[in-house]
Amino acid sequence: MLVRAILCPLANVLILAIPTLAAAMEQPSVVASGEPRVELIGHEHIVVLPKPMKKALDRFNPKFTVWRERDYCSWYAKECTTRQTPFAVIGDFNGDGVLDVALHGHDEHRGLIVTVLSKDGKFVVVPIDKGGVTDPREDGEWEENKKVCEGLTFYLRLLKGPVQFPAYVYNDELPPSEQVGPLDLRTDGVMLGISDKGGVLYYWDGRVFRTYPLGC
Repeated sequence: MLVRAILCPLANVLILAIPTLAAAMEQPSVVASGEPRVELIGHEHIVVLPKPMKKALDRFNPKFTVWRERDYCSWYAKECTTRQTPFAVIGDFNGDGVLDVALHGHDEHRGLIVTVLSKDGKFVVVPIDKGGVTDPREDGEWEENKKVCEGLTFYLRLLKGPVQFPAYVYNDELPPSEQVGPLDLRTDGVMLGISDKGGVLYYWDGRVFRTYPLGC
């Protein structure tokens, strides 16, 4: 069944974060083979990657580290499944029938969103976005000048395809080269939620990841 999205303006800003000491020391869990997945280990959800995916990540950037569940505002860390956490989503993003993974993390200097995509029986890392830095302890949700939830307020969500989006409602205000949609997405996509203010869809067009603004 196709889903129609509701759109609104969204600033094209990706806010990422400075690693806490605990987060900086940890990497995804690794298994010899199988598919990527999310597991509940103790009281924390962990992304589990097969060894070929982890090797691709290490070739891309050995300092890349995935954020932890505790780094996020708890409001956005509740919708965890075997395919989705705030820091990892698992789906077929390039439409070849093999599960890929998108990861929200950082290295020593940058915040990053990357995907590990299947390609010709192997895996390659394709960066989606990067941005400025902020400390998770300084991020959070506020009500009347009082912080009510501490942690990152931008998080990943899985979009299951197929999904159909209309032309962006503010295309008339954009130059032709920047207009977006309509979009008939036949694969899964990666959504970045930004607090409760909307978000961005990242989708694979066969060559690169492109963006589509999502509703409030």
